[in-house]
Amino acid sequence: MGTAITLFIIGVSLILLNFRAIVKEKNSFQGMLNRAEVDMEEVEVEIGKLRKEFAETLLEIQTQIVNLEKGIINNKNHTKDRLDEVHIKNYKDSINYNDIINDIVDIDFNKIKSLKQETNDEDIIIEELDKNETVQESENKESGNNSIRIKEVERLLDQDFSIEEISNMLKIGKGEILLIKELYLK
Repeated sequence: MGTAITLFIIGVSLILLNFRAIVKEKNSFQGMLNRAEVDMEEVEVEIGKLRKEFAETLLEIQTQIVNLEKGIINNKNHTKDRLDEVHIKNYKDSINYNDIINDIVDIDFNKIKSLKQETNDEDIIIEELDKNETVQESENKESGNNSIRIKEVERLLDQDFSIEEISNMLKIGKGEILLIKELYLK
């Protein structure tokens, strides 16, 4: 019976030692690592869910952008077609063939003759202006070109001619006129 008691005591002590080892193992690094792995799996599942939600949201946004781009293109085409229709309609409305026929019938030959005389008078005036310009140009070449040009530019500016008109009349560049205006006439 002594052996049985000894075996019993050894068995109980082995159970207690193993129980302590199990408790220590739970508190050991490996036990904590195992628990952290389980917790990480839960976190990874949550991260996966968030990624899925973001991917779905981005997909929705991308499809909306594509739809908006298509809508803008369609709107431009529709607007262009609509403008073409409006222009064609306005053109058709503006042309009234009966008015053209009436205008042709109402031609007054006396008016045509008077218009021809007016154009001839205008041609004569233009020729005289050209002659005056050539005379002025020859005078300009003979005596102090700069002072005469300055006076001409000043006179024309006082008469409210634009710089482009003055350059055409005097046959000098716009830059030269601006230079004269800024340097000499201030």
